[in-house]
Amino acid sequence: MIRSNLRQRSSLAALLALAAAGFVLGGARSSVGVAELSTRAEPLKPFVYRASHCAACHNQDRAATYYPDERASMICRMNEWATFDASDRHALAHAALTSERGRVIGERLGLDAATAPACLSCHAAPSTSLPGVRWSEGITCVGCHGAYANWVEAHARVDDPAWRGLDRAAKERDFGMADLWSVGRRAALCVSCHVGDPSQGRVLTHAMYAAGHPPLPAFDLSRYAQDEPRHWERLSEKSAQRRERLGLPADPFESTRESLVGSLAALKAMAELAAAQASGTLATAGQETWPDFARFDCTACHHGLRGSSTWRQERGYRHAAGRPPLPEWPGVAAMLSPGGEALGEPLDAWHAAATVRPFGDPQAIATTARQVAAACDRLIERLEAEPIDRSAARALLTRIAQAAHQRIPDYDSARTLAQMVHTVIVELGQDAPPTALSARAELDRILGLSLRSEPTQKTLIGPDYAPRLERAAEYDPSRILQLFSQLAPAP
Repeated sequence: MIRSNLRQRSSLAALLALAAAGFVLGGARSSVGVAELSTRAEPLKPFVYRASHCAACHNQDRAATYYPDERASMICRMNEWATFDASDRHALAHAALTSERGRVIGERLGLDAATAPACLSCHAAPSTSLPGVRWSEGITCVGCHGAYANWVEAHARVDDPAWRGLDRAAKERDFGMADLWSVGRRAALCVSCHVGDPSQGRVLTHAMYAAGHPPLPAFDLSRYAQDEPRHWERLSEKSAQRRERLGLPADPFESTRESLVGSLAALKAMAELAAAQASGTLATAGQETWPDFARFDCTACHHGLRGSSTWRQERGYRHAAGRPPLPEWPGVAAMLSPGGEALGEPLDAWHAAATVRPFGDPQAIATTARQVAAACDRLIERLEAEPIDRSAARALLTRIAQAAHQRIPDYDSARTLAQMVHTVIVELGQDAPPTALSARAELDRILGLSLRSEPTQKTLIGPDYAPRLERAAEYDPSRILQLFSQLAPAP
């Protein structure tokens, strides 16, 4: 009787999901098989489904609608909604615009932040003009997984062998379901908002900073995912059956790979932003002017003039003194990747172009930035294909320590390196050097590496601003360098 009820509820849920899809799309052809849809090369149908649509199935711990064996055979646990609903701040993205801080920022910019495209491009994804979009829901499931009706409609047919037989590439190509198991694809998606994406009008300008927009922290894909908090299983956590369906092997250093690929994606995004603004090719009016001070290192101008700030003089200048340089943290982390030395020449040329005169030579900045972006693409492709073993992970700790001592890291560079340290040590487990364990804990404490003060609460990040800014202002690299010295494993 219980299994009969489960089956009835499962069938009902699937029918309701399909009926809903058909209603909002003007009549979905649920009678057409997945394989036939795929071979027909149906045009992708943009649509932003409400988060509650996904909750109908992805909430199995609270409301079971599938047999246990059905659920076990799926590629995910089917309980993702509970974590997203309770703790994920993406759902509050638009609420940040309607908050008091958002209202004030909008007033200072002479716009309504809750409706301005320049704000909505990141705070109400994936687009403000798609059918079905509700800005108040912020970044919902399809904002990351793909805002297309094709895959949402098709993947609800849990018993359809045709859908299950499609690989990840086909699901993305023919149905618009983003292949987030590609680390490069996932990193590109995240940095499009957390760093910027000129092609989608996601550009944080100096005017926005001056109006009160908080500074974007240095991006680390692994740490961001963990602090989201993560509602999905890593490959190492998935059953062999689920990994087989995904066509992916267990990856014991998946987070380390994420951290490295994420740093390359962040550097690429920053370079593409600079290239677009320096060449005047941004699509959004008012964002294409050069110089935009937001493309430079903020702390070159906004820093203390006493106390620990003397380390700035001690480290010297990469190129011309007295001219605002580009941010260093993305390049420092990206060059740690296997083959990262290939970034040295284009990265140096880009930094030189930015300081050849005050605020740089726009044409040279655009040219060299595109070369940096292309080099990042090549390294990301290599990193996605190459295995990372324990020996490589231990060697990475050594390279991190060396990078910190080659040039005194600024605050954001220190945070980026320390976040990577945290990730590598966690995945090394008992193979991590004993001295590195204590160093990791102290780096976490001093630099405040967690992105949220309340990991399990879905609240706006306003209360975190003051401690974060105070920590940056009080940054003293001397203790940080001592801790990085403890990372290298014994010979």
